[in-house]
Amino acid sequence: MRRMLMVAALIAAACAPAAPHSAGAQPQASIAACVGAAMTEDALRQCKGIVAAPCLVAPGGETTAAALQCEARERDQWSAVLDAEIARLEAESPERSAHLAAASAAWETWRQAECAYRASEYDGGSLANVLAASCFNDLTANRAIALILSRRARADQ
Repeated sequence: MRRMLMVAALIAAACAPAAPHSAGAQPQASIAACVGAAMTEDALRQCKGIVAAPCLVAPGGETTAAALQCEARERDQWSAVLDAEIARLEAESPERSAHLAAASAAWETWRQAECAYRASEYDGGSLANVLAASCFNDLTANRAIALILSRRARADQ
């Protein structure tokens, strides 16, 4: 359902007339703070989109350029959360860091291919870039959440 709403919003954004976008007008949500406060898997998943979604519906957020800026803000924050989680896992289990590095490299290759596939639905259109950016964020968030949950489960043992 959430994916369908996001795609509908992105399609509407691509079809809407351009409007000025004031990037600094809306308050900046923090994915790191959301993730830090989230105690359950469901709460972690609710952190997805907290930066991009409000930005996309703000005045001016309906343009392709603004949508890409909104997605870039979300990307930067999820990438930082993922990088921090990988660093934490490497520090906790240095003997497993080579396996984590190999898994991360394979996952990054898959993420790029998967997002290219998803964006190909609108190949040649400006929405393809927005869809690819949204996909990148979704898969990066999923990976970060999976690693966080894995680490937490090991800590609970």
